[in-house]
Amino acid sequence: MRETNTRPILGACYIRTATIMNDPSFSLETQVEKIKAHAAAEGVEIVKIYSDEATSAYKTKYSPGIVQMLEDAWKGDFSIVYVHRLDRLARRLEWVTEIVKQLQQAKITLKAVEQNFDLATPEGKLMFHMLASLGEFYADDNLSKKISKDKRRPSILPAV
Repeated sequence: MRETNTRPILGACYIRTATIMNDPSFSLETQVEKIKAHAAAEGVEIVKIYSDEATSAYKTKYSPGIVQMLEDAWKGDFSIVYVHRLDRLARRLEWVTEIVKQLQQAKITLKAVEQNFDLATPEGKLMFHMLASLGEFYADDNLSKKISKDKRRPSILPAV
């Protein structure tokens, strides 16, 4: 019987929460849990976790976590980056495509565990752009309405 010496594929994950998100399904812990389970099913070992807590992906192009992830990608520390969804990377189509282009130049594959696309196919590229566009649309439409509504809401705390 021949023993196979298969090493796991090395992967990383990028997670982010926004300042206005109180949804527990987007907590950093939940994102990591889902990503690790998905990666393990694909035979990928997560060796790096990059995170940005309470960071806007609409106002900040390159958060500290993204910057470190891109630097390590060029070092060859991993071959796959997982995100929970594309909007965790950025909420602007232009920024998402820039980040992904840099990953591709470093020979890194991007996967979103809750969104199925394959950037190696024309259909996958179309799906990627549609999902990234929807993230920007949501930010432009829904988030701006929520923020302005929250700003107009009177405080329930008494004045001191």
